[in-house]
Amino acid sequence: MKIKIQYIASLAAACVAMSHSHAAVIAEYDFNTDLNASTADANITAGAVTSGAGISGSGESGRSSFSSSLFAQAGATSTASISVGTAIANDDYFSVTMGADSGYYMDLDSITLDYGYTNNAAPFGVKDLKAYVFSSFTGFVDASDILGSKFIQTTVDDNSLQYPGGSPSLTVDLSAYSYVWSGGEIEFRIYLADTTNNNAYIHRIDNVTLNGVVAAVPEPSSTALLGLGGLALMLRRKRS
Repeated sequence: MKIKIQYIASLAAACVAMSHSHAAVIAEYDFNTDLNASTADANITAGAVTSGAGISGSGESGRSSFSSSLFAQAGATSTASISVGTAIANDDYFSVTMGADSGYYMDLDSITLDYGYTNNAAPFGVKDLKAYVFSSFTGFVDASDILGSKFIQTTVDDNSLQYPGGSPSLTVDLSAYSYVWSGGEIEFRIYLADTTNNNAYIHRIDNVTLNGVVAAVPEPSSTALLGLGGLALMLRRKRS
């Protein structure tokens, strides 16, 4: 998988000197009350979940008070066959951005979530649904940028909420990628695709959790080490 941000040798050298600590929850979204983070480390800024233009029409997506989860109507995300390219082109995604506060960095480990569906008694048989996780680590251009995905099939005329695969139903390993440095941000997008073309089928997403470690920037700070006035997002490949 390609990395689209050039390496900075001196930053990488500073990162190598740091030890990787045991991962904890950096931020979590349970959607019990709103689209904001239900839990977040005190030294990061976690934005609210938003909808891409392709699913931002009236009633097409948002927080469900019925299930306390994110929802997106399949009528807004459907194509003849599962196509991540179409999902990208149509902006069919949920997005959230998180950042390390000044003087701190995030050492990321994984992002996990529950991905499922509701079939509100639609008499159209089994349908295919898929969610794709992208981030600004690699970009949002095409299938080569996918960090992880989950494919599910609906059951016939089943009005109950389903999360095939248990909880979490999707885990995306981020340990090979990066640190998010003081003042930097990372955006995650969950693109959606399906073969239903019917709003009786609904994508469901819940318990979105970013795992890793938040710590103070070591002394001398990386900004002073590099002679940069303010670091944005800096990436490096971690050693296996």
